[in-house]
Amino acid sequence: MHDYCPDAPSVDLFTADEELVVTIWFEIDHPSYGPRIDDIFDGWNIPSEIPDYRCIDAAVAQILLERLLRATALSLLEAILIAGLAEKSSCGLTTC
Repeated sequence: MHDYCPDAPSVDLFTADEELVVTIWFEIDHPSYGPRIDDIFDGWNIPSEIPDYRCIDAAVAQILLERLLRATALSLLEAILIAGLAEKSSCGLTTC
């Protein structure tokens, strides 16, 4: 038996470019067609020479940092909305 619903909608965690960067970083086989990794780096303004780091490491760090910041911002927004709803509820949905 499946642990998931096969009819459930799927959600892409990464863009196509991000997925390519991550698969290369993890050394997973990836299609030979599509954008070149150097073109992705250029589009993300990642310099070709980064002292003491590989460009791929910088790109993966950028992807993960953006996801973390987005998740943190969403969590903060949810907390603000919940607090606002709780305040309205305690005031009887009228202006306090």
